[in-house]
Amino acid sequence: MLFERTPIRWTGEFVFALLWMAVVVSVGAVSLLVLLIRRNAVSRVAGLFYLVPVSAAALAWLLFAQPIGATQALGVAIAAMGVVLATRSLPAPTPRR
Repeated sequence: MLFERTPIRWTGEFVFALLWMAVVVSVGAVSLLVLLIRRNAVSRVAGLFYLVPVSAAALAWLLFAQPIGATQALGVAIAAMGVVLATRSLPAPTPRR
C-alpha cells in the first residue's frame, strides 16, 4: 500500500471488510488453531494447513460457481493424499527380542 499510486477509497464497505479480515478472521483462525493443538498433536494439526487451498477452492465453487478443472482436481487429490499420509496413526513397533 505504500508504493501504490491508486488512492484508497475509505468507504464503509471497505472499512468493514478490512476490520473483518484483520480482527474476526485472524482471531477466529488463531482460536481454532489453539483448540486443535489442545486436542491433537501438533504434527497432526500442522498437516491440516495443506488443506487451506482445497477449502478455498471448494468455497469458490460453492459460493461463486467457479469451475474446478482437471488441474485443480488433481491438486486437491494430491493434497488430500498427502494430509492422510502425514496425519495417519502408525501401529506401534513390535519390540525386538
